[in-house]
Amino acid sequence: MIKVYGVPGWGSAISEVMLTLAEIPYHFINVDGFDSDGPQRELLKKLNPLCQVPTLVLENGSVMTETAAIALMILDRRPELSPPVGHAERQQFQ
Repeated sequence: MIKVYGVPGWGSAISEVMLTLAEIPYHFINVDGFDSDGPQRELLKKLNPLCQVPTLVLENGSVMTETAAIALMILDRRPELSPPVGHAERQQFQ
């Protein structure tokens, strides 16, 4: 299962909404307080040296940190949610 490291209402919200709409199960890990020294920052920093949200850990253990890349990964898994690659509508969609 995908793990989403984020803070409610912060930068992870787009990834959370997209995963939910795509019906891709995920586990949300709240790292509120990551922006100050402490355990949440250390937890996030182990996965993402830039210490940013969202940080996703995929089923295979790989880490994703950029919202645009995460959105494209979700659309690759649920291609019916966007126009097909190669169609003019896809460029407008992105």
